[in-house]
Amino acid sequence: MSHVVVVRGSPQLASRSSWVAQEVTAGLPDVRFVAPTDLKAEEVLLARRSPDVDRFVVDVRGARALVVATPVYKATYAGALKALIDLIPEDALRDKAVLGIATTKSAEHAVPVAAALDALFAFFHARPVAHALVLRDDELLREGERFAPSVAARARIHATRAALVAALTQPTFPSTLPT
Repeated sequence: MSHVVVVRGSPQLASRSSWVAQEVTAGLPDVRFVAPTDLKAEEVLLARRSPDVDRFVVDVRGARALVVATPVYKATYAGALKALIDLIPEDALRDKAVLGIATTKSAEHAVPVAAALDALFAFFHARPVAHALVLRDDELLREGERFAPSVAARARIHATRAALVAALTQPTFPSTLPT
């Protein structure tokens, strides 16, 4: 099993979406987290090539799976996440296992953000391992630097983790999933 790249939409390590991504990928070997603050803003916003951007693209191309984790802003994923995703070439995720994670204050935003992540993955011809995991903020109560998920949220986190692990342990990701 090769590495997993987690692209975080929040610049804060202690954000709910970052915490959920850490929970979903906990125990997996070689998980690499990338945040908007890991690259120079002008390189990301202007899509400029640089050694750091090139390393990011090479890392994504070589990954077995890509996980995107984002807070919900204006009923969709964060603009900082979009800026990072825009650096990824169109063919870099073809048939690659992908997973979307989002946290939102409003239950009304769950469907739009899941649809936006589905559309993003479809653009790349990637293979979602599960439906986007969207959790409301009130399902993740803050306890210092950690969060305490509700029983239902914990079950959904575990089910999503199981789907990711199953996809990663298959010799090749199935090409029979709908595009």
